[in-house]
Amino acid sequence: MSTAWPTSWFDEPRISRGGVRTDVPLKGLTTFAIGGPARVLVEPLDPESAVAVVRRAIERGVSLRMLGNGSNLLVSDSGVDGVVLSTARMRRCVRTASDSRSGPARRSSAS
Repeated sequence: MSTAWPTSWFDEPRISRGGVRTDVPLKGLTTFAIGGPARVLVEPLDPESAVAVVRRAIERGVSLRMLGNGSNLLVSDSGVDGVVLSTARMRRCVRTASDSRSGPARRSSAS
């Protein structure tokens, strides 16, 4: 793997609060316990921070991979030459009643 990217690319307080690390072995984050290092692993704490990570990766033109709980995931021993966004530390996402996408569609009552 080439020289690690500066973690300063992800120093925005919203992002770095959850954790930004370089050359992190992914085998500890998958249920199969295999896989080489992520060039950069970012662990946001909330959806807004995750969006900030995605935007920063796009701005920098770097590869981005998503990692949930690591179930049924095989990672190459050579690792991931890019940013891995882990959602494992994110707080639970909750939709509010004002979110038009939440809940089933309402049915109008027949008269």
